[in-house]
Amino acid sequence: MKMPISLLLSKGFIIAILCPLVLFPLILLKWGKISPYEIADLNIFKIYYTIFFLTLSIKGLYLFKARNYGAVMLLAGICTIMIQGAYIYGFHFSGKTAIGIGEGLKGYYEVNSGAWTRLPLIPLQLKDIKSDNKKSCKVLLDKMDLEVHLMETILWKGYKLTLTNIGETTLFILSEKDGKEIEGGYIKLNLDDKEKDYFLFDILPHRFYVSKSKNERNIWKKEGEQWQMVIEQRGDGEYLTDEALHLIIMRGKLTVFEGDLRRGEMATFEDYTIKFERGVPFVEFVVKKDHQLYALYAGAFLFITGLIIIIKSRIDT
Repeated sequence: MKMPISLLLSKGFIIAILCPLVLFPLILLKWGKISPYEIADLNIFKIYYTIFFLTLSIKGLYLFKARNYGAVMLLAGICTIMIQGAYIYGFHFSGKTAIGIGEGLKGYYEVNSGAWTRLPLIPLQLKDIKSDNKKSCKVLLDKMDLEVHLMETILWKGYKLTLTNIGETTLFILSEKDGKEIEGGYIKLNLDDKEKDYFLFDILPHRFYVSKSKNERNIWKKEGEQWQMVIEQRGDGEYLTDEALHLIIMRGKLTVFEGDLRRGEMATFEDYTIKFERGVPFVEFVVKKDHQLYALYAGAFLFITGLIIIIKSRIDT
C-alpha cells in the first residue's frame, strides 16, 4: 500500500519527523552528557535528518508550483541551514598535538574529525620556550616567526591553533635488575586534563599508568578500640607533585607494581627496574577547523525574508 504524496507533505507528517529530530538530541545533550558530534554520529539521527531534509525540499517544490513564494523562501532557508550543518559535521576537525623544541608537527595524539576530513599537515615548528615565565613560546609557522602566549590562538589557512599548555617531558629509563639500561624515552604526560595517563615500552607487554602524587594519603589508625580511616600529610615535602609520581604497572589485568616514585628512585617489578628523571620542555596545541558560515547566514536571510512575506501577505488579506 503506497502512502499518498499529500500525506507525506502534510504538516502532521513534518511535525512527526521534526519532534524527535529536535527533542531527542536535546535530551541527550542535557542528560546523556555527549557532544553534538556524537549525536550526529547516530544512525537514527542521520535517517531522521535526511528524511526531514528531503520532505522539506519536495514540499518546497510543490509550494513553488503553487506560487507560495514566502513559504518557499522559508523552507529554502531551513534547508540551507541544514546543508551548513551537514557540511560542518562531515568536515569538522579537532586535534591535540605536543611538540618539543626543534620538532615539527608530525601527528596528533587525540583526534575528533568528520567522515570526509583529512588530517591537516600544518607546517608548525617549535623554536624556543621562554625560560623566564614559561607562558610563551616562539614558533615557525609556514616560514613566519611568531611568539605565541599561553591560551593565545593563531590562524593558518582555515585552522585555529591554540597554545593550551607549556610543560616538561618526563624521561623514563627501563633497566634490568643488574642495572643495564635497555630502553628509555621522553614521555609527554597529560596529567592536567586526565586523572592518569599511560605509556608503553616496545619490548614489554606492560602498561605504565602515571598520575600525580598527592601530598596526603588515607591510612587506618586505631582510636581506642576502633580503627578509623584518617588523612595523613606526607612529611618533609618528599612527595610534592613536581618531584614525585604515582606509578601503576600492569601486565594484562595483573598489577605488578603500584606506589609513589620520587625522581631518581628505582621501582622494581618482575625482572626489571624503572625510574624517571626530568626531561625537556614541550608545548601542546589544540588545532580546530575554522568553518565559514556563509550558508548559515544565507539560510537565516532566506528564512527571515520568507517569514516577513508570509506575515505581510496574511495582513494584506
